[in-house]
Amino acid sequence: MLNIRRQRGKNRPAVVETLSGQELELLSNGSLNLRRPDLVRKAEGGSTSVEVRARSMEEANSIAEGIKARYPGAEIQRPATPSTKYVEEPVGFLLQFGGEHAGRSIVKSCLALAYEAGLSIDDCEHAKEYLLSDGEPCFGYYNDADLVLNRPDAAFLHCVFVCGDPTSGQVLGYVEYFGHRRLVLCLSSSFSGTAFSRCYAVDPVSGRELTVQIELPFGPEDVKSIYACEKFDSEKLAEAIGRLVEDYQQRARTAMLERATASAVEFALANCGAEDGEVLTEAHFVVISRLVAERLGPVLAYLLGRGRFSEAELREIRERLHEDESTDQ
Repeated sequence: MLNIRRQRGKNRPAVVETLSGQELELLSNGSLNLRRPDLVRKAEGGSTSVEVRARSMEEANSIAEGIKARYPGAEIQRPATPSTKYVEEPVGFLLQFGGEHAGRSIVKSCLALAYEAGLSIDDCEHAKEYLLSDGEPCFGYYNDADLVLNRPDAAFLHCVFVCGDPTSGQVLGYVEYFGHRRLVLCLSSSFSGTAFSRCYAVDPVSGRELTVQIELPFGPEDVKSIYACEKFDSEKLAEAIGRLVEDYQQRARTAMLERATASAVEFALANCGAEDGEVLTEAHFVVISRLVAERLGPVLAYLLGRGRFSEAELREIRERLHEDESTDQ
């Protein structure tokens, strides 16, 4: 959703669903598209017409060629330009996190940072037992207080932190994903080396490394209560996700306007009456201004009109959330 830069490969579209049940694809640039081509057949008299809605002109042309190959006498009518339609209802998706693989990934991230600090896997017996011997998970969800003392403005914070305290004998860890999934770990309860701490933090959207200060004031009894989910509040999680959604919505609105502006300018230049290589005249600019305004009108009206959910939409959203209360979202 955030179009994070990947070291390899591309961000795959995410499947989302409108309140009315229509499935769409959310692309990494923030736009929505059909999940699959839509073909509607209509029989009229002795002939059949097929209306095709595709995700791109290339896909539409491919489908049209397939129809023509199957029905050689078919007449193909192609639109001059692709059309844009704006979704007029809320779009929902599951924000799931957890499971065995996620837990192992979390522990391995902290273990890698502990190794960088000079510890071996044998110095982190709880992590070793969990990863190699199917031991008990050595982490728990935590949001009782903000452990990041100088939380940056970047909403989508990623960080991994480990520290060793010979007084308590503990090697503790803290992991935070996208600013809202926060976990505390205990890698060891028998540490006797020199006190240390290591931290790596990054804004995953921009890739910019961040400097943060983290404090883990937990003894063995605190760790037990964290593991027992006594320091986790689902309402605080919802509030944290709400702040991230607001940030994402602002990014999405900005990206939508940028895409619409670029498309409008491209259309206006192609239809202002100027030939390729011709110097634009004042008359051309008048036409360009009018065409850009006409093309931007619908998106501006959409952005201004979708600032708030209606009461009916909010009621249905609450009902959907209530149905999913038993799932980890």
